[in-house]
Amino acid sequence: MGWLRFDDMDRHDDIGDVARVAVITGAAKHNGIGAACARALAEDGFRIVVSDVEVSGVFSDFEPDQSVNYGIEVLARELCENGCLATSTTGDISTEAGVAAIVDHAMKEFGRIDVLVNNAATPHGAEHAALDDVALSDWERVMAVNTRGTFLMSRAAFAVMRDQRYGRIVSVSSIAGRVGLPKTGAYSASKAAVIGLTRSMAVDGAPLGITANVVCPGFIDTNRTTSSLRRARPGEETQARDDLRGRVPAGRLGRAEDIATAVRFFASEAASYVTAQVLTVDGGAFPS
Repeated sequence: MGWLRFDDMDRHDDIGDVARVAVITGAAKHNGIGAACARALAEDGFRIVVSDVEVSGVFSDFEPDQSVNYGIEVLARELCENGCLATSTTGDISTEAGVAAIVDHAMKEFGRIDVLVNNAATPHGAEHAALDDVALSDWERVMAVNTRGTFLMSRAAFAVMRDQRYGRIVSVSSIAGRVGLPKTGAYSASKAAVIGLTRSMAVDGAPLGITANVVCPGFIDTNRTTSSLRRARPGEETQARDDLRGRVPAGRLGRAEDIATAVRFFASEAASYVTAQVLTVDGGAFPS
């Protein structure tokens, strides 16, 4: 992939003067949470590494396909045109080799990783069914990306952050990891595991200057939500969207930028004393 240089800004070795570096996984989709996080952190002055398993991302069964005119290379170019130093790379986070490719790319180009945003998740598919209809292969596919992938990326970034004595790990889970939702057994289990993993990482990381937190999106208006609505109610997408909106006290579906705002806080210096926390961003749909 290489990287897209906006200018020839110098690197700095002193931690007080260094330009922070953020790695965001699952960032290929134009209106997705990963892309929104990349834009938000770029606005805050981070150098950005965006990644996905494929340049154009992988789409769910009923998801609108934007691959023709979008992807991580387009996102990196967009960020650079707006004054950010950004680069893109591919890697399968469910494998050690894929994770190594992402982390090695970030270290080669920028020399450090200050923030990891674990956003990548498997496309929704046949596992969205009653539990007795979920094939073991579908269960394992979801767990491989959502849970093992988060573990592998976090483990690799944690090692870099330990040496730096500084880091922020922010994982995007889901409201499905906190409450029971129909026909989401595999997805819910994978996202609940992300919460448990993060809380443990936070305890291990705190003495090292590393924080770890979770954001749990509710009903967010992304391509993936569109896919879920089309699968659940074929031909009734508009009404299904209205019904979903009616379940939210705030009166609207969330936007990817709403999640990025929460990620932005956890990645910031203002959150240095905030760790092991789970922040639900759902417009009040699922009060604790």
